[in-house]
Amino acid sequence: MLMIYTKLEAPVTASLAALQQCVSALHAWFSQNSLLLNSDKSGVIYFGTRQRLSVSVLPESVNIAGSTIATTDKLKILGVTLHSSLTFDQHVY
Repeated sequence: MLMIYTKLEAPVTASLAALQQCVSALHAWFSQNSLLLNSDKSGVIYFGTRQRLSVSVLPESVNIAGSTIATTDKLKILGVTLHSSLTFDQHVY
């Protein structure tokens, strides 16, 4: 499993461009080493408080390895469901 984290700062477009460059470099490294970055198993999630996420203008998708990956409100990683608003409501029943 591969995870990339970055802090988004205003303007968000500059931070997202830096993230996209990182993903592109990672994809190039994968290619040079005969590895595949499986975009079907990739996900994009933005973490923050509900208030911050509601006022932030964030893209609804990110381009990874030539594929468009839609953002989601929750991701399941190693059996733990992570929610974008940093709550465990989806994980704990």
